[in-house]
Amino acid sequence: MHTLIIRKVNCCNVRSQAHAEIFKCKNDKGTISYQGTPCSIKTLGKLNKVPDAPIEEQIRAQERTDNIVEANRQKDAARELERLQRIESIKRYELEKKSEAQQRQAEAAERAAAAAERSAQAASARNPIHCRPDYVGGLYCN
Repeated sequence: MHTLIIRKVNCCNVRSQAHAEIFKCKNDKGTISYQGTPCSIKTLGKLNKVPDAPIEEQIRAQERTDNIVEANRQKDAARELERLQRIESIKRYELEKKSEAQQRQAEAAERAAAAAERSAQAASARNPIHCRPDYVGGLYCN
């Protein structure tokens, strides 16, 4: 874990002195490890300055970081595209519903006008208009 932190610090070009000591430890199996606290079994040595990682490792770490940043950028772009598509879909749906409502309203107005016309025709059929000549040469209608 400490090595990862060191690489990350080096990959970001931060070259400062470490404030804590690094202890080089060896366990029962002979495995060497580096840690920030004194060794519990055997201390092989102490580093007062954290050494820079080899340039190849720094380059690989930077490439991995760049790849992760690019992947996250692509994911963000895909999410934004999906969000915009959802908004567009909602707008189309609302426009369709509004159009359907206007169409229903127009149809209802047509039906009402047709009913009013039929009612007027029925009223005139029940009360026919009769006209006859009046005494002054015109027509008299009731």
